[in-house]
Amino acid sequence: MPPIRSQRSQKLIEQEGPLLLAIKAIKNGQYSSAAAAARAFSVPVSTLKHRINGRQFWDEIRHPRHKFTLLEENSMDKWLLSMDSRGAALTHAMLRDMANLLLRSRELTPSDPPPKVGKNWTTEFVKRHRTLSSCLSRKYNYERALSEDPEIIFSWFKLVENTIKKYGITSDDIYNFDESGFAMGISSTQRIITSAEYHGKRGVLQPGNR
Repeated sequence: MPPIRSQRSQKLIEQEGPLLLAIKAIKNGQYSSAAAAARAFSVPVSTLKHRINGRQFWDEIRHPRHKFTLLEENSMDKWLLSMDSRGAALTHAMLRDMANLLLRSRELTPSDPPPKVGKNWTTEFVKRHRTLSSCLSRKYNYERALSEDPEIIFSWFKLVENTIKKYGITSDDIYNFDESGFAMGISSTQRIITSAEYHGKRGVLQPGNR
């Protein structure tokens, strides 16, 4: 069971979207009072009033050493878990590239140098998120995996089925490995970021020899 503090933090993060919509609705004149907007968007009226009066979301006033808000970090957490669930866990270098891309996308003056995360940022990121873990990968030939363990066949097609249902993918958008390529950057044993429920070396499925 997650700590009470973690549950509260998650609740505040999930509440942020409706709060922003409520504030926008009031500014656009859709509601004449904070109470009415709070009821419509199912948010605490006291919190809404504080935000209207200029109080910042606690996530946005973190210690300066944090380069991202909790909302941004949680989005990256979900992205990493999503990629891992598809058998395409990302490396620390890939996460670092994504983080630097997000930093560069922020408004900067022409004289500002492109911001970057430090060399240990990805390691600290994984430590901050209990859902994540870092482990060694091993490239695993796709055809070999299927021939060695029949259960992998079932789990693979179950994953495909669930992904199709979840994202509403049509048959026209489904490709085989030869058409879509293969996971870039996973050419040898290296550290990848996976769900914390896994332990030891993790196999990263790849198509066979080309």
